[in-house]
Amino acid sequence: MDCKEFENHLQDYLDNDTSASIAQAIEEHLNQCTACRCELDAYKKTSLLVQLRNVPQPDESYWEKTFDSIQAKMAASILEMPTKTTADSNNKVDNFSLVRKQNWTKRISYFISVAAMMIFIVAGYWWSNLIADKPDEEFNTVIVVEPGWRVIPGSQTMHENFEPDADFSRFSGAAMGVISPVSQGLQAEAFIK
Repeated sequence: MDCKEFENHLQDYLDNDTSASIAQAIEEHLNQCTACRCELDAYKKTSLLVQLRNVPQPDESYWEKTFDSIQAKMAASILEMPTKTTADSNNKVDNFSLVRKQNWTKRISYFISVAAMMIFIVAGYWWSNLIADKPDEEFNTVIVVEPGWRVIPGSQTMHENFEPDADFSRFSGAAMGVISPVSQGLQAEAFIK
C-alpha cells in the first residue's frame, strides 16, 4: 500500500469500517512510513478533541433569527408576478421585440451556414468536373522504344503455348517441396497435354 491509498482509507480505518485485509495492509504501511503514522496520530488527536468539546445547544432565538434571514434571502430571489397594466403591455412589446431580434440573429446565422454549405457543394462539383475534363499527366507519358527492342503487337503473346494452369501446378508442386517419381511426372504431363 502506498501513501495515496492510505489517505483514501484513513477515515474508514479510524472508524473501524475497513475489512481485515485492508486494515492489515494499513498497519503494515504504518510500520514502514513515519509520515503516514504522524498523519494518523494527528487525525486521532483531532477527533478526540472534537469528541471532548462540549458544544452548547443554541437557544430558541437563534433558530428564529436564522429562519427569518433565510426567508429574507429567499424573498429577494423570488420575483412577483406582474399585474396587467398599461406599463406591462409596453413591457410585453419590448420583450417581443427582443425575441424578434434573437430570432433575426438565429435566422441570419442559419442562412450564412446554408450559403457556405452551398458554396462548398458547388465548388466541389466544379472542381470534380475540372479534374474529369483534364486527363492525368501520368497517362501522357510516352514510352521510347530503343532500336534493339522488338515490338510485339497486342494480338500476339509472348508465349504461344502458354497454359497457366498446367505451368502453375508444376511450379507450385516444386515450390512446396513435392518430390514425385519421374513416372508420375510424365503421366501428369501427358494428362495435362
